[in-house]
Amino acid sequence: PAASAPPADSATTFDAELRLITAAKSELDKGRPQLAAAWLSEHAERFPGGVFAVERDAMRILVRCNQTKAPSAAHAFAEQHPTSPMVERLLRACTPSEPSTVPSSVDFPK
Repeated sequence: PAASAPPADSATTFDAELRLITAAKSELDKGRPQLAAAWLSEHAERFPGGVFAVERDAMRILVRCNQTKAPSAAHAFAEQHPTSPMVERLLRACTPSEPSTVPSSVDFPK
C-alpha cells in the first residue's frame, strides 16, 4: 500500500502564516497600524485557527492600543495567555502612562 500523503503541506502553510505575521509586525514597528491591521485580517481569513493565532490576537490589541489605550484588552490577553512573550509589550503599550510629577515650570538656581 502507498504511504498516505500529509493532510496539507504544513511547511508551506507555516511559511505563509509566518509571512503575514512578519508583515504585520513590520508595519507595527514602522508606526503603521492600519497596514498591520490589514495583514492581520488576511491572516485571520486564511488561517482562523493557525499556528500564529495567539500572536495575531496580541498584535490586534497592539493596533487597537495604538489608537486608544485599552488596558482591559491587554489584561484579558494576559489572563488568557500568561506565558506569552507578548504580555509585557501589550501591558506597556495599552496602559496609559502616568501623568508627569514634574512641575510644568521648574525654577533652577542661578
